[in-house]
Amino acid sequence: MIHGVKPFEIDNWKENIYAIAGNLAYENINLPIPPYTGAFLIGDNFIDKLYVHMGFQHPFKYEYLEEFIFENGVCIETRDLSKEAKEQREKQKSTEKASKSLPPQWIDEQFDLSYRKKW
Repeated sequence: MIHGVKPFEIDNWKENIYAIAGNLAYENINLPIPPYTGAFLIGDNFIDKLYVHMGFQHPFKYEYLEEFIFENGVCIETRDLSKEAKEQREKQKSTEKASKSLPPQWIDEQFDLSYRKKW
């Protein structure tokens, strides 16, 4: 239960983008949203073979990637970035083949939480 609201089950939860955490969902929980202006990414179906055991995983390592853009606490736009994530994976694959060793810059990037540098 969140904020007095019980979850309900989604029958087709595997096809439902809003059920990322499984077959339970909530509606109308009426939680206040701070006056946040900016964006964040939500990814689904992490590609296990791209996992790096250090730092933070890059957004392009998810098969499905959605960007949510907020202005003063209101979601004004969502963008499906799955195609761009796939293109980034292809670009990364060709770059890694050309490089035989991991440069210090690559290692530093694994620990960077900056939104702009990750995407």
